[in-house]
Amino acid sequence: MEPLNTSYFASAGQVAVFDWSANTATESRPLGGFWAGMPSEFAAGIDAAVDLGSGLLYVFRGPSYVRITIAGGQVDEGYPMPIAGMWPGVGFDAIDAAMNWGDGKAYFFRGSQYARYDIATDRQDPGYPKEVSAGWQGVDPGWAEGGVDGAVNTGSGRAYLFKGAEYVALDWNTKSQVPGYPLAVADQWPGIGGPVEAA
Repeated sequence: MEPLNTSYFASAGQVAVFDWSANTATESRPLGGFWAGMPSEFAAGIDAAVDLGSGLLYVFRGPSYVRITIAGGQVDEGYPMPIAGMWPGVGFDAIDAAMNWGDGKAYFFRGSQYARYDIATDRQDPGYPKEVSAGWQGVDPGWAEGGVDGAVNTGSGRAYLFKGAEYVALDWNTKSQVPGYPLAVADQWPGIGGPVEAA
């Protein structure tokens, strides 16, 4: 996985565009204005989004999701669809956060648990879900108990889990929390003002 140039953070119906080279959010736009055809309920706020590396973005809200062709910037026809039955093996009724780990696996979070998904075989790996604090060493069980709101893998050795106004950093190689966290999002992510609802 190549290092990210840009990440997107959703909060209160707005999307902030974070430029990694500038280390700041460069703009903020209404969520409904980012992709043509976005259903009104999704435009009001989303739970999670993930790019699996095939030119498609999957955006989740409640028990449903939409698929967006990134190059066209538009929601594909036939969406939204239910999560249930469309993501083999994933038993979550909704997705709180998701990220592509860049090694052929994606992670889906719900409450205090997460599931690992194999992108090539398009199904959840055996043995999941697991507790976030059990699979991501060093993450405080109390912090993760209510669930995480966003997740980002930067592709440069660090990944981040967000919960409201706080976040923790993860070491990509060890899948463990970096010491010194959680920290406040507003203090460390210039231009990301409100609590992170999805990333």
